[in-house]
Amino acid sequence: MLVILLNAKRLEWVFITGATRGIGRSTAEYLSKRGYSVIATGRNVDALKELQKLANKNGWNLHAMKMDVTNGNDIAEASQKTFELTKGEGIDVLVNNAGYGQPGFLLDLSPKILKKQFDVNVFGLLEVTKSLAPQLLLKRGRKVINISSVLGKVPIPWMGIYSASKFAVEAISEVLRYELHPFGVKVIIIEPGAIATSFQKETIGLMKIINRETSPYAPVYQWLEETRYKSLYALPSGSPTAVAKIIHKVIKKKNPKHRYVVPLQARIFLALNRILPKWLVDYITRRTFHLHEPLSPPRQQDQKNTNEDEIDKN
Repeated sequence: MLVILLNAKRLEWVFITGATRGIGRSTAEYLSKRGYSVIATGRNVDALKELQKLANKNGWNLHAMKMDVTNGNDIAEASQKTFELTKGEGIDVLVNNAGYGQPGFLLDLSPKILKKQFDVNVFGLLEVTKSLAPQLLLKRGRKVINISSVLGKVPIPWMGIYSASKFAVEAISEVLRYELHPFGVKVIIIEPGAIATSFQKETIGLMKIINRETSPYAPVYQWLEETRYKSLYALPSGSPTAVAKIIHKVIKKKNPKHRYVVPLQARIFLALNRILPKWLVDYITRRTFHLHEPLSPPRQQDQKNTNEDEIDKN
């Protein structure tokens, strides 16, 4: 009888944002297969229905919910439903994974583009955390896992605003780690490098927002398109399952590390950036993004550099 009671321990509830694809989807499936109770959220209704159907077929305790991290009403509704699902006990783990990468050189990005990147990657993360905090504070030992990026440590050209958003996630995570410590809630950062998901393809697709012809970087965009996009994204990548495994590892550990980097290539990238002299890092970066040669100002400087109508479609 004692063995049965010990095995009857309540399964942990894990709340995941951006769970309809990539790392979020892999994590939802990986944890569900291992008996966790998962609340998978995202914007794509069709993808959520497909995930719920898969969960029902496999007997997983997974609940798919529509939630846009930039929509306050969505967040409040998902938070209330979650409190009811957990019978007032609250979630044990929050995985803030929702996000996207806006490409483009900083001079070409309008205020609307800049704001949207931060609305999703930064402010959305913080608002979800604030909404679910009352549940997390109910019991010591609960965890917040924020998905950052190696670009949140080492910024690169062409992905500048994405890097800035992930730098912000790093800062917010560090501060939350201090501020939630008195309640026994741990905050962990995971920094993925290149991961084999649809992220890269979608990032390149977002280039349509920018009017590259009028950009001062027009020759660089052309060079990138002709030579670099495919090769950059053909670099060795880790799998989203590798990130899911790290998330599972963090959940299981009583005292996890403050941050994890995955895969191995990402750890090597960060190590080289620390070890190599700055002039060499600058030289490699400039050549990688074709910024080592002088550029001429564009002829039509009076034209806007973004297709504003395309921004809200992504």
